[in-house]
Amino acid sequence: MASDKTVRSSRLSTGRSPGGARGAVALPPASQSPAGSRAPINLASVDLNLLTAFDLLLKTGSVSRAADRLGRSQSAMSHTLARLRRLFGDDLFVRRDNRFIPTSKALELAEVVGPTLTSLRMALEGRIRFDPASSQRMFTLAMPDISSFGFLPFLMPALRRRAPGISLSVLDANTDSAIAALAAGGAELAIGYFPELPPTIVGHHLVTLDSVGLADRYNPYLREGTMNLELFLAAPHVCHRVGNDPDGGDFDRLLNTYSYQRRIVLQLPHFLAIPAAIRGTDLVGVVERQLVERLPDRQELVAFELPVPQPHTGVSVVWHQRHEKDPGHHWLRSLIQETSVPVRRCSSDQLSVPADDAV
Repeated sequence: MASDKTVRSSRLSTGRSPGGARGAVALPPASQSPAGSRAPINLASVDLNLLTAFDLLLKTGSVSRAADRLGRSQSAMSHTLARLRRLFGDDLFVRRDNRFIPTSKALELAEVVGPTLTSLRMALEGRIRFDPASSQRMFTLAMPDISSFGFLPFLMPALRRRAPGISLSVLDANTDSAIAALAAGGAELAIGYFPELPPTIVGHHLVTLDSVGLADRYNPYLREGTMNLELFLAAPHVCHRVGNDPDGGDFDRLLNTYSYQRRIVLQLPHFLAIPAAIRGTDLVGVVERQLVERLPDRQELVAFELPVPQPHTGVSVVWHQRHEKDPGHHWLRSLIQETSVPVRRCSSDQLSVPADDAV
């Protein structure tokens, strides 16, 4: 779920140093009630400003800074804390070793109060204009490392120029885990290969990619910078594999349709580790063309057209339909689509192997 950046602190300072303009604030104790004697809280009597103040106390770790953020005096914030203590029947923040730290009750409340305020904020933002230049939202994206490598170098410069207050958190995810994260609210957007989408997930096509073979320039299975089918199948392979896919992945399923099988000697959880594993060995890998075009020290490797026909891979940005009317979410989706143009251009380039790379 998109949210303002939250920094949870285990410290609550009492104000500025004695020499500053403000001094320590005396925090009133919570009213004590016998265990189990508290009546249920009447939600109609709860002031939303109290929850906002509680959230800021946790985020700032300081009474004075929380007061500044709310535009209140320290004495007013002290009074607000007293109301919070009475409301929840707990001290919430206690003194220990000259520090004020949240109690277990406060930490328990934080798990609910923060997301609730975020959900409310998102609902309100749906009815007001989204201003990317001033927004402080944080979005969580799910994608594999190859998508991070391919899209973030174009997305981040544009994001920093247009929305310097927005931050991104990227989860390493494959197709299945990305869909699960979207459904559970653990991510707002996902970028990757999604051959099928559940009814609640929608998306937009970004780019069509194809794959190439990759080998060290001195690989003994290469012939003049390329590899025929017989040599390709005889060579030892490194592949990307997540989980216990019995078919080995999309490319191996493709080979199976032709009754071919490659000899896999190394399986890796990340695409970007494949080129490093290939250097200086007789290993062969199958990687996306966009990765090859942007590899550092590419002169040590040879990329070649695969000796078997292959379907192109469509890469999409997808999201849960609950975000359809979120203006901030819509803005970020549009930016991702816009900045995917250089990725499309890179993926459409013809593969070129320098003459001196031929073996």
